[in-house]
Amino acid sequence: MFGFRRQPPESLIGQHFQPVSPTFTMRDMPVWRVESVFTGVGGLEHARLVGRDHPTETRIVAIKVLTDTKRYRRVD
Repeated sequence: MFGFRRQPPESLIGQHFQPVSPTFTMRDMPVWRVESVFTGVGGLEHARLVGRDHPTETRIVAIKVLTDTKRYRRVD
């Protein structure tokens, strides 16, 4: 099985992720912390992300996208 093992979305809270980019080094990519998770209207689970270095920056990403290793990587 590729990618992350399926885990409850709540277990992602507090974890850090970084976008994967073939054109930028990992050092140049922002790191995001999972602030909260919720289920959208269509039943799709989402994560609210907050910038680790810039807490005023936020974004919402589908959990499926966040746990896709081709798009994001977990950061310790």
